[in-house]
Parts: sequence; structure tokens; C-alpha cells
Amino acid sequence: MPKRLSLFHDAHRIYADAFVADAERHVNSAVAGITISAAFASATMYSSGHHLEVIAWFVAVAAIGLARVLLLRPGLRGTGEISAIAKCKSLVILALANGVVWGLGGFAAATVATPGQFFMISILLSGMMGASAMSYGAIAMPVPAFVVPAGLGFLAVWVAFPDAPLATGSIATIAYVAVLIRGAFSNERSFIAKLRAEERATDSAETVRLLMNDFTEQASDWLWEIDGGLRIVNPSDRFIHVAGREGLQLSGKAFLDLFDETSERRQLESELRNRRVFRKLTLPLTISGKRRWWALSARPCEANGGFRGVASDVTAQREAEARINHMAHYDALTNLANRYLFNASLDHALNRLLDRHRICVLYLDLDQFKGINDTLGHAVGDALLREVGKRLENTLNGRGLVARLGGDEFAVLLQDENLDHVAMTIAHRIMENLRDPYVIEGSEICIGTSIGVAFADPQGPSASDLMKHADLALYRAKELGRGKVVVFESALVEFALARRELEMDLRTALTDGDLRLHFQPLMDLQTNKILGYEALVRWHHPERGLILPDEFIPLAEQTGLIVELGEWVIREAAATARLLPGELTISINLSPAQLRSSQLLATVVSAVAHAGIAPSRLELEITEGVFLEDSEDCMRILRELRTFGVRIALDDFGTGYSSFGYLRRFPFNTIKIDRSFVAELRESDDCRRIVRAISDLAHGMGMSVTAEGIEDVSQLSMLRDLGCEVGQGFLLGKPMPFQLQMGKSLQTG
Repeated sequence: MPKRLSLFHDAHRIYADAFVADAERHVNSAVAGITISAAFASATMYSSGHHLEVIAWFVAVAAIGLARVLLLRPGLRGTGEISAIAKCKSLVILALANGVVWGLGGFAAATVATPGQFFMISILLSGMMGASAMSYGAIAMPVPAFVVPAGLGFLAVWVAFPDAPLATGSIATIAYVAVLIRGAFSNERSFIAKLRAEERATDSAETVRLLMNDFTEQASDWLWEIDGGLRIVNPSDRFIHVAGREGLQLSGKAFLDLFDETSERRQLESELRNRRVFRKLTLPLTISGKRRWWALSARPCEANGGFRGVASDVTAQREAEARINHMAHYDALTNLANRYLFNASLDHALNRLLDRHRICVLYLDLDQFKGINDTLGHAVGDALLREVGKRLENTLNGRGLVARLGGDEFAVLLQDENLDHVAMTIAHRIMENLRDPYVIEGSEICIGTSIGVAFADPQGPSASDLMKHADLALYRAKELGRGKVVVFESALVEFALARRELEMDLRTALTDGDLRLHFQPLMDLQTNKILGYEALVRWHHPERGLILPDEFIPLAEQTGLIVELGEWVIREAAATARLLPGELTISINLSPAQLRSSQLLATVVSAVAHAGIAPSRLELEITEGVFLEDSEDCMRILRELRTFGVRIALDDFGTGYSSFGYLRRFPFNTIKIDRSFVAELRESDDCRRIVRAISDLAHGMGMSVTAEGIEDVSQLSMLRDLGCEVGQGFLLGKPMPFQLQMGKSLQTG
């Protein structure tokens, strides 16, 4: 169905009441003006002799005017008998009728008018057309409804009167009509824009009103006033409520007495006494036993010599800031100072250090913590760290700052006159207290600590250097076997530099091929036949000569080079196994770091495939220390290696605290008895019983037994009697390069 054309758009319907109201404001004066103009025109043409026509025309004009007045009387606006939009439509119809009456009247008058009458008719008709543009108010459609028929009548006037300037008059009339219509619509658009602006302003005002009501009900701000004697006057209900006082108790009370005796209160008193403007001055006060914080702003009041201002309760903000500040300066787990606060305190202490005074830093690292954290879980590890923090604070008893720097690292900052003696006493007391067993979630846990100690006097070192010194001392303490206290000395710097130089040389050796493998035979103790060799890495330094594994292997583990070094050993050993006759095996030592590497399995598989040997000719030796860290992951990797076909040996068996537990968890191929048991076989019945028990246990579980460190014939004889199948040691063969080892094997047949 086609859409019906309409003279009015949405704005007319939305703002119809406003259009009608505006038209009402103009109707009386407009109709009166039209009636007067019609009476004057009628009087002018009455002398023409057409009395009946003139009277009829005047009655028509007056009737239309009366209808307009009745239409726009206030009783009919909006709702009721006639809707606002219906009134607008009716107004257009009346305007059209009025335009037709005036147009026809002008034309009829021009046909019989004298020149003087013609002049008067032209003025009245043009004036009526101009007045109509304003008489209908803001609504535009009645204007063209009137001026178009009236304009056509005006054009007819120019044609009908013989001596009229037709061309000039016609052009002027058309232009006049166009201007009036354009002005009417422009006026309507301005009116609609004004209405919309008023709506937006009303909405904004309502929003502001609602927000102000909400603010009044819930705001934490209130007004306050004091007189020249700094006493409270006219306290508001809000002020009385937040102060926790009755109105009579608060009025006349000294304003300063509300606040706690602090530096902030003294600053407030100074501002008030000196009559200065102040803003956001924050002060603490106690209300009903609780600490609160108010922020005050005010300016002097000339009327009473006092102050008027606004206050707000900022307690929540201050508490949030305090929590954030605490989080920034204290460790969330232990509630000890964190690294940031410790470093700031250290800088402050160094800057205030006086002559003949020193400060000291104790740098602590927990021994065996990572193994406990991984085996018993992070919850137990966290609980252990909290207990360590408590013991440190109890040990210091307020004599120094205790901080957790991260992980299982702690630090203590000490300042004392007799610091050398005090620091060492505290360090040893810390070691004793931390060594006592912990009971956490039903488990008894024992740990230790290593401590590095560094001192500073007014001449130096800086804070960063002091921490480096303490770190070097801690590293040395751990290197000496853990559970030690080491004081920094300058030699440790030289040691660190030498260690760094050795690390760089080791990296170069891996690249340049300065590393070599030596091989030590593994012998069948019953037949004296060689069953295989253990591959042992040696480093021939171009300047320092032979460097033993005890010196560079720990360095490789600490620097992460052990993975690269281990991969080289595996590939070299597999390549060597290809050159060995028969089914002789090659044993390789694996470090915990290698076993944690995600590339270990791929490296072994690649090395075996490249060498073209059976996987069973490669035996990987691990120590019990592997299981102290990430034991589940280690077990998974060992199972994958075992599934591939590689033999797995447990080295240095019997030296750990849970050796037998590992035998239950993983099916090793070989158990290697630690050399410490072999060394005491002749002197210790217990050692002989232990070796016998290990041999029987291994044989019962389908594992072979290898004894390490055989150095004399008596040890060899005893081991044969105790059930050991395989032996290794200097008596049976020293580690040698492959070519020399093969030559010796050929000589001994």
C-alpha cells in the first residue's frame, strides 16, 4: 500500500503542543490586525458602489478570524476535543481560506478601483502577506497556504488594473512570496532546534539533579565553619554524624581538638592562625576508638574572622594507599621486607654512616629447599618459607632488618658499634635456629643455610658492591659444602674473576675441541674380562694444562654449559662404542641439569642412530641427587630412555637418604656401590655387611652390581666373595685416551 503523503513530519507530531502554544500567543493580535485591515479595505472600496460584495467579503474575513480564535483557545490544546496536530492541520486550512478570500478580494477590487483605491489595495495586500509570516507563530505550513493564493490574487491585481506596471509588479510579487515562504520554514527550523536544545538542557538538568540528590545522601563531603576563636559554629547534620557527636557537643567545640596530636594538626593550626587558604590538608583523628582521616579545604571568612570550608572522609583512600605501600615494600608470603625496601634501607644506612661505624649484610640461601619444594609441594614450600621468616625475626629480635629477596634467598642488615663480633654471633645463631627441624602438615623437615657476610664502612663500598660482596661470600660458602658462614675478602673477587675467565675458556674449549674423553675399564671380577668402559671427560687447557672434572664440571652445571657439554660427551661416547669389539658398553655420567633438558632423549636417539650401535651398548649413570629436583619429570625421561633400550645405572649408591626408595620406583640395570664403602672393606665389618646386602638386594631385583674405587688386591678379593660381578678402579685400569686403552687391552690379551 503506497505511503500517504503528509504535510507534517515527525517533528510536527513530536512538538505539536509547542507549535500550538506559540500560535496561541499570536492569535488575538493577528486576528485583530487582520480584521482592522479588512475593515479599512472595505471602507476604501465601499464608495465603489458594490456595497453588498464589500460587506460579504468583510464578513468572510471576520468569520475566518473568529474560527481561528476559537480553534486556538487554550481549552482545546493537546488532549480533549481536538488534538494538537489536528489544530495544526486546521490552521493550515483556515490560512488557505483566508489567502483565497484576500486574493479574490484584491483581484475583484482592482477591476473597479480608481488609481487611489488601487494604491491602497496594493499596500494592504502586501502588508497582509508580510504580516502572515509572523501571525501564525513558529509553524511554517500556514504561511505558504496563505501567501500563495494571496500572491496569485496580487498578480491578478497587476493584470486587471490597466495602468499598473505588470512586469515589475509580477516579479516583485513572486520574489516577495518566495522570501516569505523561505523565512517561514527557516523560522520553523530554528524553533525546532530551540525545542531540542531545551530538551537536552532539561535532561542534563534532571541528571544533575539526580546526581546531586545521590551525592547529598551518600557523599563523604560536608561543610564546616569556625569563628575567630577557632570554635565550630553551625555544624551541619552531616558534620555531626561523621564526627560521632551530638549537635550540642560539637557546636562551640574547639575545632583543633577534633584531631590527634600530630605534625598535620600543627600544620592546620599554623594555617588557621595565619589565616591562609589551604586545600586537601589531610589529618588523622580518632572516632569511637577507630583511626580516621579527614581532608580539609578552607578559606578565611571576613564576616566572623573565622573560616569556612569543606571536609571529606578519606579513610578508605588512606587505608588503600597504606595497603599498596605495604605491598610495594613487604613480601606477601612472609611479611618481611622485600628487595626494594631492603635496598632502600641499605642506601639510607650507607648515606648516614658515621666514622668508626660499620654496617653488615648477611646474605642467606636455604640448602635443599628446591628439592623439598618439588617433592612435598609448593604449599609446604611456602609454609616452610614463612616459618624461616619467623625464626629469622625471632633470632634478630629487632636488632636488624630481615628481608626476603626472592625464592629461598634472605638478607639481614645490621648496624652496631661492635659489629664484627655481633654479626658473626648472629650469623651462627641463625644457622643453629634454622637447622632445627620443622613440622609442616605432619611432616618433619630439616634444612640448613649458607651465609655470606660483607661489611661496609664510611669509605665504601657502595650498596650494589656490598650486595655483590655478600653474594660472592655466599657462593663461596655453598661451594665449600653448604652449611657454612663465609666473610667476604678481596681474594673472593679474584676468585670470581678467575671463575669467570675459566667459564669463558670452557665455552671456547667446547667450540675449539679442547675437550677429550678418557676411558676406564669395567671388568668382570670372576673372569677378569673387560665388559666395557666408563667415559670420563678431560680438558687440556692450552695454557693451564690438564684441568680435572672436579674443577670444571661444577662450573658447567652452574653456568648451564653442562647441557652442551653433556651432548658432546654422549655423541663422542656413542661414536667410540662403534669402534669397540663385540658387545662392549660405554657408560656416561648424566648431571641433573642434563636429565631436566627436553633435548636429552632426542640427543641419545640421534647419537645411537648416527653411530649405528644397539642402544643397549650405551649405559647412562645418574646419582640420587637427580631425584631431589623435579623427580616426576626425571622418572618420565628415564622411562623413555629405558624404553628406547639404553641401560640405566644408579651411581654412588648408598650415600643418599632414600636410596632404597629409588630402587622401588625405577628398574635400574646396574647399581654402582660408592667408593667410600670399598675403601673401608678391610677395617669395617659394617661396610662388608652393607656391600653384601646391596649385592643380594640387586641380584634379587634382577640388577647387576658394580663396585667403584678398587685400588688393591684385598679389596678385589673381598668384593668377589661379597657377590659383586663388576669392578672399576685404578687396580683394574686407569682412565686413558681411547687409543692407549685399546693398546693396553691388546697387550694384556
